[in-house]
Amino acid sequence: MDLGITQVEAARQIGAGQFTVINWEKDRTPVSTRFVPAVVRFLGYDPFPKGQTLGERLRAARRARGPSHRALALELQVDPSTVLDWERSRRAPSAKHWPRILRLIGEQLS
Repeated sequence: MDLGITQVEAARQIGAGQFTVINWEKDRTPVSTRFVPAVVRFLGYDPFPKGQTLGERLRAARRARGPSHRALALELQVDPSTVLDWERSRRAPSAKHWPRILRLIGEQLS
């Protein structure tokens, strides 16, 4: 995507260093989770895979929004290790958590 701006300007808008942006562009390093929301805002869309499993979709939604595991755990009223287990598909959420999780990942109960 060519926005007609320099890497320095892109880095400024994202809040990252110029060489960080260069490394992302050349696929030398992945985008750190802390930069994902800024990258999504900068591009105007989410370029990261949405995932297939509930855990992958939950992780993608959390990354796009920006909260850490701990912050999301507070929001969902669970332990941070529980969020990690859900994202890694080690455990399924209990029924009481489904409505919040589905809202987070942009789906509805059927």
